[in-house]
Amino acid sequence: MSNGDRNITWLPPLFTNAGGADVVVGVDAGYDWVTQYHTVVSLSGDGLPPSMLPLVQPGYGGDYPTARDLITSRLETAGLPSSLVDTFPFFAVVDLAFRSSGFWAINAAAWLPHFDFDESFANVLLQFTLNKQHSQSDRHLVAQHLHKWETDRGITLLRP
Repeated sequence: MSNGDRNITWLPPLFTNAGGADVVVGVDAGYDWVTQYHTVVSLSGDGLPPSMLPLVQPGYGGDYPTARDLITSRLETAGLPSSLVDTFPFFAVVDLAFRSSGFWAINAAAWLPHFDFDESFANVLLQFTLNKQHSQSDRHLVAQHLHKWETDRGITLLRP
């Protein structure tokens, strides 16, 4: 399927969201990931649409290995190299989840060990742990991942 100047290979739907719409992603000729969200939207940068958030939710994408397998199987079905899964912006989904709501953040928390995130994102995690709107157990779960990140780097983020 061609879309304007971009020749996009669309993968079969990843899942059907709660609203009943199929969530599809594609890869253009330059191997950039895109999705259909009112128009064709690049999945790189800050433009990740919220329609991608269920990827971290059990029953849709689920845990990280399951989500990777889901993308891999869709690539193979579309006749694309399965190695393209390594270029999918999984971390962008996690980042969006933590910037969206506690519900999405907690679903994404289990994915954290799979990424080497930077100090900027570590501060997003820190703010989550300090926000008493989230349950104590949710804050503790995120704090464990943050503590491991700090320990691995031999640093401690400043806390109020």
